[in-house]
Amino acid sequence: MRSLRLIILLTLAALLSGLAIACGGGGDDTNSATPTGSGPSSTSTAKPVGINDLAQGVVQIFALDEDDNPVWTGSGTIISEDGFILTNGHVVDDRFDEYDHLGVAVTESEDSPPEMNFKAEIRAVDYAIDLAVIQITRQLDGGAVLENFPFVKIGDSNDVHLGDDIQVLGYPGIGGDTITFTRGSVSGFTSERAVGDRAWIKTDAAISGGNSGGLAVNDANELIGVPTIVGSGADTDTVDCRTLSDTNGDGFLDENDTCISVGGFINGIRPVNLALDLI
Repeated sequence: MRSLRLIILLTLAALLSGLAIACGGGGDDTNSATPTGSGPSSTSTAKPVGINDLAQGVVQIFALDEDDNPVWTGSGTIISEDGFILTNGHVVDDRFDEYDHLGVAVTESEDSPPEMNFKAEIRAVDYAIDLAVIQITRQLDGGAVLENFPFVKIGDSNDVHLGDDIQVLGYPGIGGDTITFTRGSVSGFTSERAVGDRAWIKTDAAISGGNSGGLAVNDANELIGVPTIVGSGADTDTVDCRTLSDTNGDGFLDENDTCISVGGFINGIRPVNLALDLI
């Protein structure tokens, strides 16, 4: 009787073992392993960079007379925590005695005008390609600059291709005093003999006066270019650009006001790679 019980128990054990293997309970079954992965995971704490984060790195630049009155304005992008700013050469053009010094207003809020608190100096400029690097050097009242500035990571404009998305941030002369966001795509490229095949990135993203020198980023939110000209097609002529608003506030609509795009527009962005020697 004892032998019979032992045989029955051994038979049941064998059946249960076979059932466990058939259900995938074996330790050698690779399909049942829990993947760990080596890329982004739920343990990552890195904060994704969004449009509002990028806006903190965009500034409004003022050419000021000796009484701190604006002569003209433009935009720029902070590219280092110690206040280096990439912009257009014509935004900081000091070849003529038209302004006394440069003022910089840092973006604090998406729905409020920036407050001009700083002065800046030109560090490098190339008027041939209309690009410049300036640096915040002191507060507007002459005090030392103590803070570290939020900045935008520089990308590779050679990795930009036809149809890629482009996002633009800046302070155009239209649409109020707050920072303005527009979106478009890469429409093509324009060459220049002295520069090469990628002298310009063409885009249908809206770029108006005052936006010059601002921020153009790719989908990874990396700086890939500087919005520079309004309505550049095969040449530098504007296309479908009209004076529709008193952008300089003098009470008149005339040639002194900023040309406003009204559709059918191709704008120009200077690729950031052209600025690397300046930076």
